[in-house]
Amino acid sequence: MNEFPKNILDSWKSAQGSIEPNPATPELLIEKATTKKKKSLKLQWGNLILLSVSLIAITACWQLFFPFQELLSKVGVALMLGSLLARVTGEAYSVISFGERRVTGNALQKLQQDEKYLALRTKINGVLTYSTLALYSLGFSLLAPEFSLYIPMLYMWLIYASYLLMVWVWVFIIRKNVKEETHDLNQVVELRRALCKES
Repeated sequence: MNEFPKNILDSWKSAQGSIEPNPATPELLIEKATTKKKKSLKLQWGNLILLSVSLIAITACWQLFFPFQELLSKVGVALMLGSLLARVTGEAYSVISFGERRVTGNALQKLQQDEKYLALRTKINGVLTYSTLALYSLGFSLLAPEFSLYIPMLYMWLIYASYLLMVWVWVFIIRKNVKEETHDLNQVVELRRALCKES
């Protein structure tokens, strides 16, 4: 009685073991890589627009509403605007580099392009981003002496405490976005390596 179901079960298990997943086709790998690169480019455009708007708004704010007189404050403003400008320039260079990559070429050339681009994004997301944040924060702290001439001490504490909280939030968001983008670009490189092995 039990022999028939047992035979079916054995047949099913042996058939299941013989099924092999279809290897990813080159077209599928290319499609995955393209999707991930487009996602990375969208993130970069978002960064570029946000940083550019911030630079314009802060420049207008300091010029129109807070024309600082003290030398220390002017140095602070220069550090803030200069660091933001450097970050905007880095992001713009990254977007331009993305567009200049050759669409044609063999799998090895495309792998080398993607590895080079990953290295560029790693530098921008790492050294440049955190240097910008550090210099911007230093510049903002240099405004404190002149701020204190016009703003009560309680409000000064609130302004700088709020800024520290904002920096903490920025670092959290930056780290999250950088991890996601680096993961995506690493996957693109791995997909390119897989294509190189197949070709």
